[in-house]
Amino acid sequence: MRVAAGFVGSCLLLLACTTQAPTPSPTSPGTTPSPSATPTEQPTAQPTPTVGPTTDTGLPTSILGLPVYTVAGINQLAASGALDGRYAAVAGYWAQYALPCPYMPHQPPLSGFCYGGKFGDTPESVQGAGGIDGGAPLAVMETVGGNRLWQFSAPMGGTAARVALIVHSADARSWQCEPARRADCASRLVIDRVAWADDEEVVMDQPDPNTAPADLHLTLDQVIAAAVQPGQTLVLAYPLKATRMNDVDPRFAALAQGLAWYVRVISGPADPDGIVPGVDVLVDDSNGTVISTLPLEVDAAYHPARVVLDSNGWEGPVGTAAFTISKGTTVVMAGDLGAQLAPLNLEAGDYTVHAFIDTPQANPVAGPTCDLEMSVAAGDDVAFYADFAGSGDCSWKAGSLFP
Repeated sequence: MRVAAGFVGSCLLLLACTTQAPTPSPTSPGTTPSPSATPTEQPTAQPTPTVGPTTDTGLPTSILGLPVYTVAGINQLAASGALDGRYAAVAGYWAQYALPCPYMPHQPPLSGFCYGGKFGDTPESVQGAGGIDGGAPLAVMETVGGNRLWQFSAPMGGTAARVALIVHSADARSWQCEPARRADCASRLVIDRVAWADDEEVVMDQPDPNTAPADLHLTLDQVIAAAVQPGQTLVLAYPLKATRMNDVDPRFAALAQGLAWYVRVISGPADPDGIVPGVDVLVDDSNGTVISTLPLEVDAAYHPARVVLDSNGWEGPVGTAAFTISKGTTVVMAGDLGAQLAPLNLEAGDYTVHAFIDTPQANPVAGPTCDLEMSVAAGDDVAFYADFAGSGDCSWKAGSLFP
């Protein structure tokens, strides 16, 4: 059975398209290694990872031409660094838990805080919530079919479902985590695509006009034609405002204006372990041109600043505190100010941060504004907040609102 999934609100999890659907049959000829093969042994005392499901023959054994690892196997590969900026496939059992969690501001998506997902090789291994962070691979904003994982949810007791995923680690957003937690964030597996869930293939559909960014020009087929080259395989395609690039890949900040499509593709053949390289492609929605292409693997020289922004004290009748960050005349990032805002990653340089009150068009109200001239260096970790308290004016102050 084929089930299409579409865009779901601001946390839309777009589904992917593929020329090879995951199947529960053995790996087709020409793909390597076979489901029964074992990847090259890593120099470790742990058992060698195993390819293919060992607990349930109904799980897929091939996704996008890649052999499927067990959960234990994929975790061992991730610990070895083999999945840093590279794709692999894994299948197992998933349960999603709704957890009571403490209030924690400015949580980066790769922290895994209060995620509630559990992933294992048997149904029994995913029973019981097991704390705020169960260590499962992370479904993020652009994850293809990620909304399927939340269908296996129940308060403090999810129902195990069989799923197959495409994942990678060492994502660029690990730089949004505090320096002390950055290595842990980089080690987390990010789900690029939920390809199969509970005996159903998850397939791509066109963006839902009710939830996708307004005024999209390109169709999904046009994006694929622009971004995916011969011999490459689409993993995901996700449309968003260019000023929200920090949410999916901060390396692309400031490269686009208006609306853009963020695309990931498999860019080369599998190695003997069935692991493949990838590239990230940014496509201009207005004309279909490729703005930039970067390897999925983050360059070792990438050392952005980490910037936390917040606001304090706006008590006007309408409107929300908001911001833009500009470099020269180019708006790099924009969004709402508040504790929900994830840390921002910025390349070293000089920026202007503009705070203002964003009010509904139907009821515009002029509110106070203020600007911060900010210079950041590589690796900086800084915080500022726009203070609207007291007089109704606005001023920027250094430091965090939260101890």
